[in-house]
Amino acid sequence: MKLKGILLLLVATTTLVFAQRTRVDERTVKAQAGAVPAGAQIEKVNPLNVLPGTLVSVEGSGFGTVPRAIKVGGQTIDTFLGWEDTAIFFRLPAAVNEGDRVVIGSASAPEAFKPAPEGSIRVQWTIDVSRVNDSALTPEQKAKLTGPLRFTAPLYLKGEWIKTNAASYGNREAAWDGGSRYRMVNASGNFWIAEAVFTPQNLATFRLPNGRPRPMKFAFEDAVLDRNLVEFESDWAFALKKQFAATDLLTTIHSDPAIELRTDFQWYNNNDKILYAPFPTR
Repeated sequence: MKLKGILLLLVATTTLVFAQRTRVDERTVKAQAGAVPAGAQIEKVNPLNVLPGTLVSVEGSGFGTVPRAIKVGGQTIDTFLGWEDTAIFFRLPAAVNEGDRVVIGSASAPEAFKPAPEGSIRVQWTIDVSRVNDSALTPEQKAKLTGPLRFTAPLYLKGEWIKTNAASYGNREAAWDGGSRYRMVNASGNFWIAEAVFTPQNLATFRLPNGRPRPMKFAFEDAVLDRNLVEFESDWAFALKKQFAATDLLTTIHSDPAIELRTDFQWYNNNDKILYAPFPTR
């Protein structure tokens, strides 16, 4: 019995330490009285498959710089992780109905939410931008840099899944076009986060012929225009990708960061029901 108690304590302690290493203390702001400026427009909402508490990003224009109350279905949202003229970030309430849309002022989102069924996986990416450096670059790549690596907000997440079509949202897609990027939010100091939810139907598209999970690759992009290393991403984003991949969540892929979408993976936290993809993997 003593040994069993010690093992249970060890598991509980490990889970607590893991949660502390992956969870970010999120800053929030409250809505102020008043209305969103007339003419606000919503271009896209991510994710569309959702679970209670999912982090949502809304991209568009004309939101103003002062947080105002918005609606999801008939529910009022008045607490935000971020509010800018072109982007709003918040966590969903406990109950969201199929067909509910984000409404900001008189603007309604072009796509509706779909509550994710049982068996869905929630994934959270956490990036500490202050830890990005050139350590994973080759000497030849370092020689091409015109100066120190620099990060300029905003930060975007790119990955191998469909993000622009509600009918197939979350299914595997090898294309990494800019239109399917996720806008991330600066949740606390140097930490930027984004979340996605993958349904069992989505997960089936990430299976190999032998039934094993297919690794999902992802990468990042910021607003810096320095492109001395590759043409399709900034030098800073390229360095982040290489540095992240060098200490990858998977040891078999070194070109891009990657993760397997399964609950028995080492970075799945059963307490939070979240699969974490943190950088650095502290």
